[in-house]
Amino acid sequence: MDVKDIHKGYTLTKEATDELLQIIQEDLQLTKQSEIVMPLAFEKVQNVQKVVKVDTIQMEQLFKEQEISGGKISIYSKSGDAEQVYGAFESEAGLYELGVVGGVHPQNNDELLSIKEMELYGKSLIRINGVFGANAPIQNYFEMADGKPNPFLLVDTGHAEEVDLDGDGIEEVVSKHGLPLLTFVYKWEDGAFKVGEVESQQK
Repeated sequence: MDVKDIHKGYTLTKEATDELLQIIQEDLQLTKQSEIVMPLAFEKVQNVQKVVKVDTIQMEQLFKEQEISGGKISIYSKSGDAEQVYGAFESEAGLYELGVVGGVHPQNNDELLSIKEMELYGKSLIRINGVFGANAPIQNYFEMADGKPNPFLLVDTGHAEEVDLDGDGIEEVVSKHGLPLLTFVYKWEDGAFKVGEVESQQK
């Protein structure tokens, strides 16, 4: 994939793959023959995730439960909160609250709530996908270390995917949202995430 970092951003030429073009250009109806310059000004991501070790959780209704490596993830509602669902991780190391992971819906199926184990940046991660509204997804990434979950990345800027943008073998987290299409690129750099908003234009 011919994608070059030109300091101000990434330059995508006609050799860019269909997968990347679909993610970043889908709603702009650009073609492979177009060259797109996307200036990126990266800012440090302020992670607001909180993982708290607890003795018990205040569960009103269990929506999803899934066994993962070394433990179990539960997604549930709390008494007195009819709008949000929460996550919890349980293992031999203890019970941990993961905070809000989405909204309550009449049918919380796999399209609205899902749990995935994955490897990214050489780390073992758990990704929990949730949705607050018709077009308000949220993705929580937690790093698993020593059998315990740790805050890693929260993406609430659109539907997130992991894509190798510059062909270096390392995937960035890319989210897209709305019309006109807004795209955000999350880069893991020096032990922290930075995010840049993509501006795409046809040449």
